[in-house]
Amino acid sequence: MVFVSVDHGSSHRGRLCLHGLDRLGVAPSEPCRDIHLFKKRKFRDGDVLQLYAGTRLYSTTVMIPQFLQVQLGYPAVKAGEALAGGGIIMICCCRSSG
Repeated sequence: MVFVSVDHGSSHRGRLCLHGLDRLGVAPSEPCRDIHLFKKRKFRDGDVLQLYAGTRLYSTTVMIPQFLQVQLGYPAVKAGEALAGGGIIMICCCRSSG
C-alpha cells in the first residue's frame, strides 16, 4: 500500500495567492462562460460529453501507467507499451475519419 503525505499548508498558500491576485485586479470582470447557456439542452449535453471524454483521456494517459507501475510493479517501458495498442487504434481511426 502506498501512503502519500499531504502538505496542508499549500492550500492556504494557494488561497493567499488567489486573494492577492484578486486584490490586484487580475481577476476577470465577467465569467469565461455564461451560466445561462446550460439551460440549452444541446450545450449542456455537449459539455457533459466533453467532460466525459476528458476524464477518459486523462485516465488512459496518466492514471493507467501509474497504476501499472505502482500497484503491479511494471517497469516504465512495459507500462508505456500497455498503451501502445490504443495509440495504434487512434492512428487508424484518425486516418479513416479524416
